[in-house]
Amino acid sequence: MLPNLDPEAATKKPRKVRKKPLAYFAPIDILFLLLNAAAFVFAILGVIFAYTRNAKADDNYFRAIVSLDVVGLACTLTVIILDVIYLSCCQDRRTAILIALLCLLFVAFLMFAIGAGLYYRDGYVPRGDWIIPVCTLAIFSVIYQVVCYIQEVRGLKDE
Repeated sequence: MLPNLDPEAATKKPRKVRKKPLAYFAPIDILFLLLNAAAFVFAILGVIFAYTRNAKADDNYFRAIVSLDVVGLACTLTVIILDVIYLSCCQDRRTAILIALLCLLFVAFLMFAIGAGLYYRDGYVPRGDWIIPVCTLAIFSVIYQVVCYIQEVRGLKDE
């Protein structure tokens, strides 16, 4: 067959193909988002269960489930925010890190407020609750670095 000899074909610009939103994510990233969304749902269910259960502030079970669920809620929110921002929106790594730190601080304070509110509701005055946001920040700074490293390795493979 003869090649395309249309003289106008040389002057036409190639049509830009738009990627679908999910095309930006590798299958492992989609799995990561789905797992965190599931954990987020379980954390919300746990908080609802803790609210509906007739447990007093002296009940260790109540304190444990609320603490774990508040941490889980904040952690999963943070991972989803970081994953979406870093993998789909930001091309500049410094911008991604700054936005991620702001998200971490926001979610840590949100989690602290939820935890303190649940404890105050039952007359328990939180003493060591400041450690929960600190632990969350520490855990997710490590996870964020791993995500950055994976993205750098993928970038090197593509070059």
